Formats: sequence, C-alpha cells, structure tokens
Amino acid sequence: MHGLCFYYGVSREEIADASGLSRENATTYLKTLETLDLIERITPVTEPEAKKGLYKIRDPFFSFWFRFVRPNKRQIELELERNVWEGVREEFNMYLGQVFERICCEVLVKMAKKNLFPIRVGKIGKWWWKETEIDLLGLEKKENRALAVEVKWTDLDYHESKRLLSELTAKAQQIHNVKESILGIMAKKIENKDKIRSEGFIAIDLKT
Repeated sequence: MHGLCFYYGVSREEIADASGLSRENATTYLKTLETLDLIERITPVTEPEAKKGLYKIRDPFFSFWFRFVRPNKRQIELELERNVWEGVREEFNMYLGQVFERICCEVLVKMAKKNLFPIRVGKIGKWWWKETEIDLLGLEKKENRALAVEVKWTDLDYHESKRLLSELTAKAQQIHNVKESILGIMAKKIENKDKIRSEGFIAIDLKT
C-alpha cells in the first residue's frame, strides 16, 4: 500500500482501493489486525459508534518502521543514511507531530483526572466533521461543554497562537450539542504563555 498514509489514519475504502482488496476482504483483514492490537479504528469523539471510522497503526514503533525504515531498507544497509534522511526529513517532522499529538492527549487525560480544567472532562479524542477537524476534543456531557485543543509540533509566537485560537473558535462552533467550549493550544514552545492564559485560554508547551 505504497503512498497510503496508514500511519495517520485512512478509511476502509482507501485501504481497499490501495491494496486491490474488496471492501469485504479489507474488513476481515482489518478486524484481524485490530484483534492483534496492531491497528486501531478511530471515530470522532462525539460519535464513538459511527459506522465510518479511520484506521491507523497503533504502535509508534511499527508506524516508524513501516513509514521510514522498510521503504529505505536497502539504502540503509548500504550505509546511505544521510541520503535517506534528506529524503524523509519533511515527512519525519510530520510524523513527530502525530506522536506529539498522542502524547498531548495523554497529558490532557492526566490533567482531567486531577480536575485541572474548568469543566469535568469525561473523554478525549479527535473530532472531525466534513472538512473541519479539531486535534483534541474533551467532552463534558452533563453540561454540554467541551475542551477544544489545537496541537502544533512547532514554536509559536504570540500572534500565531492567537490566530490558531481564532480559527479554533470557529471550528468549535460547528460541534453539535455543545453550548460552551474552553479553548487551548499545545505546542513545542509557546511565546507569552502567561498572557494567553490571562485571556482565558489554555496554553501548554514542553516547558510547562
């Protein structure tokens, strides 16, 4: 399935088309891989029972191997690591962004367990609807409130952070059955975190 971003999340239909399998056979193989805990099926956090979900490799080690090592195995054996690195540098940074997002989710879960948010978050996950996507969304069902967080594996200055939060505000307004959203950003480094927090937002980086 060369070129298929199984590492970042793809649909059953995309997997079937890329592999040449029928939809039925693809489903059988995917269920087997899920049983072996090698892949996971993700759905919008607001729709855990959604029929259409995305599949992704569960283990970061396998994800790294199939994305960067296996396609370049021969070059690595020939000790052409530098050439391999130049070819994958940009996508490797994207890969780190996905790993960082997973870590951020774990951090938010731990914070939620300690009741460190203005709302009581019951579950956290990705959310998407049509062309709109929120990296991490925490839900408080009782009061129909949510915690929406944008994740960036990069350094953000104050103006970039405010732009992302403005875009996040518009995205959060599209979430069905949510009356109020607490907004936040998580990044490698965030300039003027205290100022952003004083404005009512959550701001977390590697130094926090």
